Amino acid sequence: MGWLGDRLLARVTSRIGSPTVALWVWHGLALTVLTAIGVGLALTAHDVWEHSLSWLLHADKSRVHAAYAGPQEVHTAWNLALIVLLVLGATGAGSAFTNLRRMRRARAAHRLLSVDTFKVPNRTDMTAAPDAAPVAVVPEPTPMIYCVPGKGSARRIVVTTGARDLLSDDQLEAALEHERAHLTRSHHRTVLIAEVVAAALRLPRMLQHYPQAVRLLVELDADDRAARLHGAHTVASALLDISSAASSDLRVGLAMAGTGTTLRIRRLLDHRHRAPRRAVAAMLLPAAIVFAAAPAIAAAMPVISLVGSAHWPDDESPVVHTGSDDFTHHP
Repeated sequence: MGWLGDRLLARVTSRIGSPTVALWVWHGLALTVLTAIGVGLALTAHDVWEHSLSWLLHADKSRVHAAYAGPQEVHTAWNLALIVLLVLGATGAGSAFTNLRRMRRARAAHRLLSVDTFKVPNRTDMTAAPDAAPVAVVPEPTPMIYCVPGKGSARRIVVTTGARDLLSDDQLEAALEHERAHLTRSHHRTVLIAEVVAAALRLPRMLQHYPQAVRLLVELDADDRAARLHGAHTVASALLDISSAASSDLRVGLAMAGTGTTLRIRRLLDHRHRAPRRAVAAMLLPAAIVFAAAPAIAAAMPVISLVGSAHWPDDESPVVHTGSDDFTHHP
């Protein structure tokens, strides 16, 4: 599933009407793969799994062994599978540390920028709302608008003078709303999770389309929010004007003209691509939940009946009472 599901879902991601549904399906696939790998490696490290269940569930060790391995003895070399699990975890943790450090440096650099409370005609002050991110204007001729995540005053939206001069008032409001959507919906964390998972599974080449798909979906989600408030054509025209400019090294974070610009413009101008497909959502979301829980449920089923078996009498199992007769049932 980590290989086939990743490739199949990457092909149909842009065809799912709701970006939110598509994001949850991707997260469900990632959780399924991670759970399957974790449970599989834990089961392979049989001694560790056996001791853990016996301690956590007060289960009889011999019964746990019989439930998972039968009468055969398991060689201790299989416990080396735990090392693979630790390596994958360490790789993911290293990726998380690197990304978080880069985000902290970006916040520190942008904290020095002065906040501009410029107003759009017939609009209120853009920084007046209590939960609105401050807007900082950077003297840069390249038209760009992007956001920097953070808490409180640390987060902000950055607008270059080139973008301010290029866009109309309505386009500027739409672009700012797009960036506010990134901040309020914590899209940076969503992208970070995808990058960490892909980094942890880089060696087995699983879920390598995950970060790219998530980056596209968070842009589509922000486009939809801006389109609901300011109109799809306004958002599309702002995106087209900004994306036609040359790139710059100044950009940090999730930018207005970021991933999949052509697809996003086409989707904004064609309402059919933006209409939520409820039938698709009704099928995909439950399927994602079931698949995500399946590995853990399958691994837990053999031991459910053994909870507390360490305290059972050595020569018998729980007694089942049927009327006046008692009999002992041996599983």
